[in-house]
Amino acid sequence: MLLKRHLWLATLLLGLLLTTACNDDEEPGIPEIVATWNFNSLDFDIKINDKPLLDFLIDDLDYTPSEAAVLEAFLKGSIESELPLNNSTITFTNDGKYEVKENGTVQDSGTYELNAAKTILKLTSGGITDEVEVLELNQTRLVIKFSEVDNDDITEDGIPEKVQVDVTVRFTK
Repeated sequence: MLLKRHLWLATLLLGLLLTTACNDDEEPGIPEIVATWNFNSLDFDIKINDKPLLDFLIDDLDYTPSEAAVLEAFLKGSIESELPLNNSTITFTNDGKYEVKENGTVQDSGTYELNAAKTILKLTSGGITDEVEVLELNQTRLVIKFSEVDNDDITEDGIPEKVQVDVTVRFTK
């Protein structure tokens, strides 16, 4: 399932942190992304058939608001526990390579490409390329977002529902 791959990628990306000082007298010509970035925080949003998860649970599955809130918290907690990103880093080098470490151990590596507008980051590893949206990139912060869309018959009525998970990950130097 693509969602699991993206969650794994999120784990790797979110676990991307080391510490490289970067200040105003940094070498000219080196892109801002070239550094070791430390995982800072993570947010994610789940929508089913373009409805926020909470609304879907109430409107389509007939949960009470309090039951839906408990289930939503449980589901989000389960996803977060699958993403052990604390003590994670991602390092981008000037030669177009990246490396993700979790607790100092390399979990993923490959090549990267940042578009000229600094809005799309392509990560390629093992012949698979993933694209993430760059929401912010400056001397101290990197914020990326990726989305995964899948179809799954959650209601067990023979009609698959569109499940979208948007993950925003924040890194600092």
